[in-house]
Amino acid sequence: PTATENLRAELGIPDEAFVILRYGGFDTFDISFVHGLIPQLLDANPNWYFVGVNTEEFSQHPRVIYHPKILDKQVKANVLSSANVFLNARVSGESFGLANAEALQLGLPVLAWSGGSDQNHVEMLRNLGGLYKNEKDLSYKLQRISQGFPTSEKSDLLAEGAKYRTAEIAPKLAAA
Repeated sequence: PTATENLRAELGIPDEAFVILRYGGFDTFDISFVHGLIPQLLDANPNWYFVGVNTEEFSQHPRVIYHPKILDKQVKANVLSSANVFLNARVSGESFGLANAEALQLGLPVLAWSGGSDQNHVEMLRNLGGLYKNEKDLSYKLQRISQGFPTSEKSDLLAEGAKYRTAEIAPKLAAA
């Protein structure tokens, strides 16, 4: 659904902050160089925050916020709309990439590692500038987004996200 409220105040995040969001399987935010990079970036950028929904703890940094799992679609949309970028860091990649699709459906830039044995996230983000290869590449992309230079136009993000809506996917699954 469309977001109905911004949850920054509830999370203790200032309106002007740059927010990196992650959610998915509890133990699937598992790329070690990302674990090390996030606290470094937060230290270098005092107005940056990281919100990990249903995320295994990897840092004690005061601007890393852990939030329990969200099942309600409206709350999920509200959390997504409270972020500036969605970050995926899964070693195995994505066989589908539901969280990525949900972020794209709200026009949120998505960054995901270009590796992994499952590669649907690569197909999903190939033309959107959302793939990173390594720590330096991820840092650069996050810095650029924080400066107002998104990876793609919002209309392109929304168009890619629309490909993964139920009305588009269900008929293909039924035919398979």
